[in-house]
Amino acid sequence: MNNGFGLLDLGEDSQLVEFTVTNDFYFGYSGGNAILRGMPTHGVAFSIGTPEAPSFLSIGSIRTREYTVDGEADLVLENGTFSAHLQNAEIGVSHYTGPHDYWAVGKLDLRHSALQDFEVADSVEIGRGQQSASYKRSVGRVYFATGTVNIATNLLMGDTLAPSSALLDLSGTTVTVGQQVELWPTATVNTRLRGWSAGLEITSRAADALSVSNGAVINVIFEQDPADLEQRRYGGLTLAGDRIALCTALHADGRLLWDTSALSPRWAKKVAIRYDAVEDVTYVGFDPRTQGTLLLMR
Repeated sequence: MNNGFGLLDLGEDSQLVEFTVTNDFYFGYSGGNAILRGMPTHGVAFSIGTPEAPSFLSIGSIRTREYTVDGEADLVLENGTFSAHLQNAEIGVSHYTGPHDYWAVGKLDLRHSALQDFEVADSVEIGRGQQSASYKRSVGRVYFATGTVNIATNLLMGDTLAPSSALLDLSGTTVTVGQQVELWPTATVNTRLRGWSAGLEITSRAADALSVSNGAVINVIFEQDPADLEQRRYGGLTLAGDRIALCTALHADGRLLWDTSALSPRWAKKVAIRYDAVEDVTYVGFDPRTQGTLLLMR
């Protein structure tokens, strides 16, 4: 689906139950528009790659100036399940370094499908661009529902200037990153907590494991009270080691924010940047097990 228009229509009344991609999957790649629509109401098991042979996933990206059209693609799945075993993934990425007026626009929306696996052996890029300042045209949007995403090396998001943009929206999703999360100025990460901890979990202890440029933002949104008062942490954004100083600095200038408006007052006042010495991690949130003491006087 390159250098033209491609429509993948599965049909609402289709009897299709499984859609499997065993090789690399290019959707709106190197110039071209692609749309997936018409998911059957019974749901489809949609899978890309295997653990033994991970695939390359590209949605709405541009590689060269050979194709004089935008690279734009929407991959939106409803019902059914989604499973991916990938080497690398790119959504809304322009690799072309010279001047041009073409957009790289990609969207992966899995909010309404069951996330079974999303394993990446290397890195993920979202809304990334290589053009000079006058030619920023990279837009990447990724939406995940409840589940787990594992990225072995790096999560690279955003561009240096608008109108490029990058969005990662996590609705109860945990995204584990093994090396670095790098957010350039046009990047936004939203984590929506719905009773359980979620969000970015960075396991590297390197000094640059989390890099958030001015203009980029990580939002931790508490949409409901903790579902289990025995869970050790209820929060979003978890970093290995004591990173209190880093997170405090990010919060002070608006690069790390949280919204507690949906929490009960007793929980809302507990949300803070915290260090868990037992597990040696820093996080934004609180320990639901510490509910305070009630004294009865007679």
